[in-house]
Parts: sequence; C-alpha cells; structure tokens
Amino acid sequence: MKIMMLLATLLLSACSTASIQDMFESKPEYSTTYAYTDPDTQQGKTSAMQCQMTQAQCEQMLEMKAESCVAKKEREIADCKAKGNAYCPDDSGKCKADMSSCTEKYNRCFQMAGGKFQLETKCVANCEKVKK
Repeated sequence: MKIMMLLATLLLSACSTASIQDMFESKPEYSTTYAYTDPDTQQGKTSAMQCQMTQAQCEQMLEMKAESCVAKKEREIADCKAKGNAYCPDDSGKCKADMSSCTEKYNRCFQMAGGKFQLETKCVANCEKVKK
C-alpha cells in the first residue's frame, strides 16, 4: 500500500501544474461556413439549381442510411437482450450521417456552373483562449 502511495505521489509530482490544467480546460471551437456567389449567366444559375437538387438527394440518401443503421442497431440490442445478456452495447452513435461529402460535391458542381465560394471559419465557443 505504501509503495502504491509513493508511486502515485511521484507520478503526480512528475506532471506539471500547467499540463494538468491543459487537460481540463476547454479548447476553442470553430465553425466553418461557405459564402457563395451565384454564377453570372442564366445557364450557370440553372446549373447551380441542379447542383442544389443533387446535394439534397445526396443528403436524403445519407439520412436514410443513418436511419437504417440505427434501426439495425436497435434490432441487435433487442436480440441481445432477448437472449438474456446482461450487457448489450449500444453503438448506434456510429450511425451518424456525414454530410461533408455532399457539400464537397455541391461545391465542385457549383464552381463548374460558374459560381464562387469562400470558406469562412469563425470561433464559436471558448474564443477567449484564441491567441491573437
């Protein structure tokens, strides 16, 4: 018991106060958005609208896949419990729909239609910790 206390004391003294504080402090959080400028021509604007429809379809497909995944995970949990298992892991959190691929496709399509976009990254939480 004394050896364990000594090891714990040595371990804690080896850690600096600053590094311990860093572990518990919240880091700044950022949000990235896009600023879009429509194409100049009517044909470009029509193409950009088609890009929007394609993006909406992409997002709907990903949402449907995520919902199907959650339903499958719920069935697995129900089956696990029906077998009398005491622990049935719920990993339905892995079923999130990542829309970034749809956004990337839209941005490429939008540019090909003659539109322009810029990324805008802003601090949205714990901004006082951002070095200026």
